[in-house]
Amino acid sequence: MINPNPFRDDLTVNLADQAEEIEIIDVLEKVIIEKPAEKGVNTLETGSLASGMYYLLIKSHDHVVVFKIQKSYFRSMKTLLLKFALVLFLFSEISCGEDIPDCPNKLCILSGGWALVEAYADGVKESQDLSKYRLILTSPTPATATTSIFDRVQPSGASDNGTWELQDLDKTLVLTSENDPANPEHWIIESFTPRQLVLVLNRDTSIKDGPSTIKFVLEPF
Repeated sequence: MINPNPFRDDLTVNLADQAEEIEIIDVLEKVIIEKPAEKGVNTLETGSLASGMYYLLIKSHDHVVVFKIQKSYFRSMKTLLLKFALVLFLFSEISCGEDIPDCPNKLCILSGGWALVEAYADGVKESQDLSKYRLILTSPTPATATTSIFDRVQPSGASDNGTWELQDLDKTLVLTSENDPANPEHWIIESFTPRQLVLVLNRDTSIKDGPSTIKFVLEPF
């Protein structure tokens, strides 16, 4: 779908289905490039971008698909030959950066370590110390797998682990703990960006005491 990656002066996005817009954002979520999307081949001029990591967003009316992309540390060979002809011998010692693995689904985009920064119970912000909470969503292996494993530390310090997957067209994060495999947690993904994940859990209070709705705001660590 995306070629090449890492990229240099141009990036091609081949869409099998119609989408509304294509964006490239940096790690601070600043929009760098945006253009209307067309079914088929879409070419983005990326020569002016600084080298480094970016995110490419393909937006449709009901969902957003995110890809990690990287701008190569080198410009096109033509520019290099014009400006740096005398230092071509350095090419054998300088790497263009490690390859970025393919990411065929949202699991590998969502995977990583998440820290809890805010929590709400029935709309009321929790005042307890949340600094111990950690949710580590391990990348699926192979990349095309639909489930993977997670490790979690609660604010109390208690820990558990199990499996995680995405359901409902990637709108629900399902955590199945080994401590309670019969009752998986279905967290609605209210919003997601590379720098923030917001999850909402609706609970059946007729079965368990406590709040009917829990909302977590998490950031990567």
